[in-house]
Amino acid sequence: MKYPNYNLNTYQLFEILRRQWDEGIRQRRQTIELVETLKKILVEKQEYVMEKEELNAHVFEERVRRYQRELAQVQKNYDDFPHPTFFVQAGKLYSFERDVDITKHTFPEAYSALFALQVSSYRRKPSRIKAFLNYQQQVSFQNNAEHFYHFLQELLHEQTAILYYDAVVDAIDAVKDRLEGTQAVALAQEKVRKGEAKQPVAASTTIHLQVNIFDAVLDKLNPFFSEEDQAKLYQLLKGEPLSEKLHFLSQQNTLVIAFRQLQENNFIAESKAYLKRWLCEHFTYKNIRTTEQKELAQSVVHQILCNHPDRQVKKESRIDLSDIVKNKVSTGSLK
Repeated sequence: MKYPNYNLNTYQLFEILRRQWDEGIRQRRQTIELVETLKKILVEKQEYVMEKEELNAHVFEERVRRYQRELAQVQKNYDDFPHPTFFVQAGKLYSFERDVDITKHTFPEAYSALFALQVSSYRRKPSRIKAFLNYQQQVSFQNNAEHFYHFLQELLHEQTAILYYDAVVDAIDAVKDRLEGTQAVALAQEKVRKGEAKQPVAASTTIHLQVNIFDAVLDKLNPFFSEEDQAKLYQLLKGEPLSEKLHFLSQQNTLVIAFRQLQENNFIAESKAYLKRWLCEHFTYKNIRTTEQKELAQSVVHQILCNHPDRQVKKESRIDLSDIVKNKVSTGSLK
């Protein structure tokens, strides 16, 4: 199957960055790095408007002053991220109105971040996301299902700040689920199970729980874990990496609803999309009927966090966080 080139205008990339910046999703350092990456792309492609000698001196100097004003504004006020309409380097004016075809071969160093930016631009068009992912598997990975599968695994961890939108994350998860059924991925995973190969390890996700409620939350969660896992739970909530998942000794709804409540009351800084990945990466739950420990189902976790925010479990099965929430409401801040 052939796919069209997925050229994306660099202006659109900057718009995605600015929107995410305004929503408080991106970290300042990461955004500036991506801005510089996009500028570097334009320079390397020599996509400039005019060289200095080609432009009227007065016009050139006026555009330089305009660029300097815009740059000064960016440096002065990070709450507002106005991208410059052009920039000057080595006596040339570079315009942001340029198309780029993002593949692993054209941008090997920045590929992951640019891939995440581009796929996020299709967040309201699921069919475009699916087609783009198929295109990348074919062009950038030569239809190697195993390599593309592991790339998507790492992408979901490394580019969390960009892959903020649930529609984008769900589309990537769907492709990963499809790839898991392919012979190449199944064979690779079988080798891991037999000890003949190591599972590629992606960077571990962490959440940021407010310090002043840390002990109270830990006290609420501990009864649902073994003594051994209680120590590991402390490490996990402190942001330390774990080598294995924690076994939650009740149903998955109980665990997910508790963390949903913390996130909705701003006790956890991360988004619900990020929280879903963190929960699925670090916990298993106890099946009530079989008493076996099972992996959290991403689709169920997503439904509880995002689509059914009012879903609850029976009172006797809940992790009661009401006193923590009431303390916040009554004081306006936490003690």
